[in-house]
Amino acid sequence: MRSIEEIIGQDPVVAGKVIHAANAAAYASHTPTASIRAALLRLGVIRVRRLAMLFGLFNGYPGPKVPEGFGQHSLAVAQLTDLIPRR
Repeated sequence: MRSIEEIIGQDPVVAGKVIHAANAAAYASHTPTASIRAALLRLGVIRVRRLAMLFGLFNGYPGPKVPEGFGQHSLAVAQLTDLIPRR
């Protein structure tokens, strides 16, 4: 977990987005998350890894603007890849 925390910590944008996601209504508790480690504990390593990859895709997309619907499509694909092995 420490190595994941260090890797995410190397990119302040990704780190901030992961912490923000951990504080989202779906995962939030009475105590806000303020660190990468707390976000990892709240969201889980697998979910944080997926989020970091998604944020990396958005940041690495060539061109001035991400196509409309790209984020929603990416999340749908991620959910399906999680469901397929279970079926």
